[in-house]
Amino acid sequence: MRFRKAEDVVLPKPAADAVLEAVRRLEARPPETWMIGDWIMDLQAARAARVTAVAALWGARDPAALLAAEPDYVAARPADIVGLLSG
Repeated sequence: MRFRKAEDVVLPKPAADAVLEAVRRLEARPPETWMIGDWIMDLQAARAARVTAVAALWGARDPAALLAAEPDYVAARPADIVGLLSG
């Protein structure tokens, strides 16, 4: 599967376009989809697309801003994602 660059969608993040395109290509549904991001615009795009927003603190430019965005879940390290999915 080939994903587009941010420049290829009509409206880049924080708009929902890129997330919804990924959902469409994966033949998923927004309620069953998670957006894992390390940037506030990732979480805003997740909200706009009505998918679950997960803050990835290990790569975050500004962890406090990610937490202030009230993500659905928080992952301090990549392994936390596995725990969230199996949880």
